[in-house]
Amino acid sequence: EAPAAPAETPAAPVEAPAAPVEAPAAPVEAPAAPAEAPAAPAIAAPSGDPAPAGSIEGAQADSQNPLPSDDRGIYITSPVNNAGVKDITVSGTALPGRMLICTVMYSNNKTGILNISGVMKSDVVTVREDGGFIFGPVPLTGVFATNKLKYYVTVSYADQELADVPSRALTLCYE
Repeated sequence: EAPAAPAETPAAPVEAPAAPVEAPAAPVEAPAAPAEAPAAPAIAAPSGDPAPAGSIEGAQADSQNPLPSDDRGIYITSPVNNAGVKDITVSGTALPGRMLICTVMYSNNKTGILNISGVMKSDVVTVREDGGFIFGPVPLTGVFATNKLKYYVTVSYADQELADVPSRALTLCYE
């Protein structure tokens, strides 16, 4: 004999009990507007002759063409653009006491899976009281000691209030 099948009970519709919706007793107020931040102080534009527009080279300062004392620019004085080097040591001038971000990148200037590029070194450097700075040396040794790579140096202010000052860059190659 087969066992008897269990009796089915009809499913009753399930209804959620109606909950009354209550309005808030008092109107909800919008939060107070935040206090306005004080306006940033205006920074005067440099009064000297800036580097040519679109130039990626650092402008040169020398005894014949000293930098104006109120100039906010960054100037790379050594090495010159497209120089051949065995180590990278960058020197220049900028606003005394300010911090600079100095970065050395490399690339074989190929695209796709043949591209080899990256950052060799990036560091924060403080400009001396006399306005000078030095970054490096970054030695080009081992796999970096090759004329198949180009080296790109960028120098920019780390301070947000000087973010409008253009960074300086130069290209170097292994000697």
